[in-house]
Amino acid sequence: MILHILRALFVLLMAAIGWFYVQHPNQPFGDKTWLVLSGCVTLGVLLVCLDILAPRKKLVVFSGTFFGLLVGVFIAYALSFVVNLIVDQLGNIIPGFGTYLATRAFGTRGGGPNPMVYRDIILQFCNLV
Repeated sequence: MILHILRALFVLLMAAIGWFYVQHPNQPFGDKTWLVLSGCVTLGVLLVCLDILAPRKKLVVFSGTFFGLLVGVFIAYALSFVVNLIVDQLGNIIPGFGTYLATRAFGTRGGGPNPMVYRDIILQFCNLV
């Protein structure tokens, strides 16, 4: 009984994701936003059917993989704030740190723009790595 409720909630969640794109003010998919709604609901129903037809061991593998991805994304998001803090602190503590980073990352040696202009690009690179 609880499993049926969870499956129904999953399909409703997928429909809510599709509805978000239908109601988005910028209309990222143009006139075809209804395709996103139907695609999300179809994907949700397909995954529920796959869950019903698959043996129970596969459900454990899917849920473990999803949980691992969710935890990994959360940890990466939390570490992005730490990287931002470290780059800011090193820029204040070590004189010429911005020049050093710009030289190492972009090969600019004097005469170029202020190296701290590249701060956001350097932070994006560090967060992606």
